[in-house]
Amino acid sequence: MAGDGRLRRTVIVWINGAVDGLLDLHCEDNYVITEDHYINYMNGSAEEVVPGQILMKLRKSNYLFLGYTIADWRLRVFLKRIWKGPGLGRAQYWAIEHQADALEEDLWRQLNVRLYRSSLADYLQGLHQFLKGQPG
Repeated sequence: MAGDGRLRRTVIVWINGAVDGLLDLHCEDNYVITEDHYINYMNGSAEEVVPGQILMKLRKSNYLFLGYTIADWRLRVFLKRIWKGPGLGRAQYWAIEHQADALEEDLWRQLNVRLYRSSLADYLQGLHQFLKGQPG
């Protein structure tokens, strides 16, 4: 974090789902909430549920969507609350989705997200290989 309180590093936001068992992360605080809890969460403003520094970063950053389908209404609601519209400024957005249908392609396009068709495993393996070849 910079002296002015702004985040200067990459932020990874896990919107929903479990973390335990992935990437050797073991989180004991995983829990399931009901759909009613989720609806109550969605009734509040983004400023009420996302820490200010993270919200500011989310509103000005590029996005890479891994493991999400745009057909999930919860993702679309979250993004519209964060972005307050279809997207922000000059930020760029990408999504990796293996079997997106025509509706999903259209929903990604409406959010100005460039869709790449690949399995998540293949994409991550390619990304790993690419990063290994980068200097320092």
